[in-house]
Amino acid sequence: MKIESFNDFIGKDFYISLNKKILMISGKDHLKFLNGISTNSHGNINESNRNLILNNKGKILFDIIFYRFEQETSLILVADNQADELVDYINKYKLSYRVEIKKLKENCFLSKTQNEKSIFSFNSPNIGEEDLIINILKNEYKEDENDIVKYNFWKASNGIPSYPNEINSNRIPIELNLWFPLNFTKGCYIGQEIIARIRYKGNVKRNLAVIHSEKVINANATILIKDKIVGEITSSFSFNEKFISLGLINREYNRVDEEVEIENQKCLISKNVFKKINEKIVEL
Repeated sequence: MKIESFNDFIGKDFYISLNKKILMISGKDHLKFLNGISTNSHGNINESNRNLILNNKGKILFDIIFYRFEQETSLILVADNQADELVDYINKYKLSYRVEIKKLKENCFLSKTQNEKSIFSFNSPNIGEEDLIINILKNEYKEDENDIVKYNFWKASNGIPSYPNEINSNRIPIELNLWFPLNFTKGCYIGQEIIARIRYKGNVKRNLAVIHSEKVINANATILIKDKIVGEITSSFSFNEKFISLGLINREYNRVDEEVEIENQKCLISKNVFKKINEKIVEL
């Protein structure tokens, strides 16, 4: 099973802001330190990956993209409004580790090709975006609003969660089908015990579903089956008179063609390709 490439979906060149700040982290101990606070391993030079920083209850504090470009220096991409918080977090917990962190002024964009003016560029580590490039540039680019609409609709159609509607400090990654940033063979990290316990001994009550409707649905709308509350909408999108929502729903009802009621309209649970790919990664 494979997610349709966004390149194929949009069918043209594009520049879409990732709405992320860029942090440069360096020092002889920076990889060792990051390994102790984040869910994924940190790869070779010129490799990027998706990573999460959790709290001790396994809930998501920071959703980051990591790119190592030198032996002792890497970049971290984090949501605009979380950059200062992440800098404070790192400075608080680095203790005696030889680690330095600073914010950069550059901007980051997702595009089809590498920009010749990029200071850094690397492949997106996200599922479904393997053929897309993250460009880090000094200059800002004027985005096409319609491209942003298409990108958000494409993500939702495939079941891909986003910050902050899905990815936030109220959620654990498994609720969002975010298995691929979790490494079960690396050393210990904050929140690992909770994540491992859920994988091997239990499961979550709800996980993320893709829902088709005939008209717009509001975020936070209640999902019902036979007047029973079974979930809640997290975000909704429309494109070309098609309507897609993401919602957290009780696992036993998260199946293709399950009929649900939302805001007095009949809706259907549809195929969640992102969920299937992630479950295959851990062979659930």
